[in-house]
Amino acid sequence: MGLKKIKKSLGFILLPFVFSACSTMSYIEIDVLRPAEYSMAPDILSVVAVDYAYPHRSDSMHIFYINNDTIIADSIWVDDFGIRAVQSMTKSLQQMAFFDTVYFYSTSLNLPPNGDPNRPIPLNEIRRILSEYDAQVLIALEKINYSSEVNVTYLNQDVYFGTLDIYGAMFWKIYDENGYILDVYLQKDTLFWNNYPTYLNQPHRNLPEIREGLNTMANFMGQEYTTRIAPYWESVYRPYYRSGHHMFDRANDLVNINNWNQAGRVWYYVYENGNNRQKTRAAFNLAVAFEVSGNFDESLAWARVSQELMNNLSSLQVSSREKQILSEYIKELERRINDSKKLQEQLGAGF
Repeated sequence: MGLKKIKKSLGFILLPFVFSACSTMSYIEIDVLRPAEYSMAPDILSVVAVDYAYPHRSDSMHIFYINNDTIIADSIWVDDFGIRAVQSMTKSLQQMAFFDTVYFYSTSLNLPPNGDPNRPIPLNEIRRILSEYDAQVLIALEKINYSSEVNVTYLNQDVYFGTLDIYGAMFWKIYDENGYILDVYLQKDTLFWNNYPTYLNQPHRNLPEIREGLNTMANFMGQEYTTRIAPYWESVYRPYYRSGHHMFDRANDLVNINNWNQAGRVWYYVYENGNNRQKTRAAFNLAVAFEVSGNFDESLAWARVSQELMNNLSSLQVSSREKQILSEYIKELERRINDSKKLQEQLGAGF
């Protein structure tokens, strides 16, 4: 079987003067591929998603704290919360292109009056749906729960400060054609809004209505669930030294045109010929260059060389913040090596 495909190629965006950790460092933004939390068998290419969640009901779903008063509301419901989440998840999973086909079953299957909040999806339903779509596994949303909390403090008749918290929980299962449960996952999320102005001279923003907030939560949670079952792209920032040796200016020009290979040659020259402080910075930059090129083992090796050199520098030559940045970067590179092994399982060797 060929490699599973997944959209988006590795790239980076240079941010030359953005929130530098120190005056000698700049940051680049790179997209890194993270493995799914659950490793689906690589021969599973077709899935169908269904809503089998019974509509949520509670006698204390929404709580309003207004000045010193407390109001409890139990009549604000979003009965399409489950199907909305499943549809959002399906669209996101289709865009990720991890599976060949992702189908959306557009009818909720466990609604009143015949639905049962404690009933899992029956085996005959699993087989019927999989047969209808010629899919290999079924992703079912089986339980939902949501609530909200509103806090409002009036300063006068016209001015108030308010916050809205939406809490959500979803219970997902993945079944094969025999009804065997491949994965079980309880997902919990919180979304927060406030009406504080961005600047003091701006008017206060309006909080969203409860139903609007719940709709947003359903869409958000559906989209977020995809990282459970499919590799995903994450934007991260990487620091690198832009000064410390006159040759770094040449390397910066090469980084600006995405020529990391030649920039690495410059940094290696500095590492071979510079003093200990310059070697430290050059080794750090070589670690970043190898990570951008996808060679994580070599990247980690250079990061450790930089750390060994850095530990021998005085406090006047290197800051505690630089040491912290390097230590955190080494942990991230170790994670990327472990992630790479998981991705090989999920995408195939040579992904």
